[in-house]
Amino acid sequence: QGMGKAAFPLIPVAPYSRYGAKRTPIYQNTYTHAVARSLKDHHFNAIVADPTFNDKVIDIFQSYGIAVITRGSVSIQHPDVMAALMSDEPKMDEIEKLKQGYAELGRTTNKPLVTCMVGEGIGLDDTIAKWELLQPAVRGFRWYGVKKSYYGILHQLCYKGVLRFSDVLNVAERSAQSPYWVILPSFGSRDHEGYFQNPSPEEMRGMIHLSLAYGARGLLFYTLQTEKKWAAFIDGVTLQPCDGKYDAASEAAGLVEKHAALLASLRCGGFAVRNSNWLRVEAVPRRTEDGKAYIYVVNKDAKADA
Repeated sequence: QGMGKAAFPLIPVAPYSRYGAKRTPIYQNTYTHAVARSLKDHHFNAIVADPTFNDKVIDIFQSYGIAVITRGSVSIQHPDVMAALMSDEPKMDEIEKLKQGYAELGRTTNKPLVTCMVGEGIGLDDTIAKWELLQPAVRGFRWYGVKKSYYGILHQLCYKGVLRFSDVLNVAERSAQSPYWVILPSFGSRDHEGYFQNPSPEEMRGMIHLSLAYGARGLLFYTLQTEKKWAAFIDGVTLQPCDGKYDAASEAAGLVEKHAALLASLRCGGFAVRNSNWLRVEAVPRRTEDGKAYIYVVNKDAKADA
């Protein structure tokens, strides 16, 4: 039994639960304890619910200090549910109906309602226009740009005509006053030319630190448990790590746990940084409200030492 208490984190670090198999209550509760203990040990502070979550499951996560992000209105009134995800990658002609759903659910809760947009095209597509129509308290988008054993945080998807990940993050931060959460891939194929490529531990660290460098106020990961043949953070039955991604994310999550207040206080720096190795190293100027200047430096080359 966990002995903690869930407090809504300044920067949620949360994988999507995708176990999904309905079991007997004793199995479900035992499994939930094991998952919550693993997340706690790896410095994750929240989890995105799957369809098996009920109030008992949420209570168990709460006892380990893990907050829950639910799906839609399910258990939205539970005191340890911090936010709800609504819809997924909506098209422009669906925004008005989604806006009505926001308003309807907003009459019963003041918790953030977050809709996942497609992130690869931010700055070039209609995502910003959708946000302007929805006016969400927290914006959200996914970025699954690690593809085909070559494209990722160092080499952009140039054949798709999209911006670099760092540019996407920069546009997301500067395009609105509201905070944003980014959903990062923790799954993928190990085939050399697999379209969704399994991120390496180094790529996982790089994605997390780039997101934080450009002001992300939430880090979500799809997914916790392996589904289909894509290796995720852990095996859904044994709960053992599939590879080094889980520990890499845990390392970064530990830094978020330690420095969340500082990270949440940083804004665009407003000054230039001379960087002779700009292709492989991102040096992002940041500043606190009281004027203290910082530079967040990220190594984007997964095959080179920092």
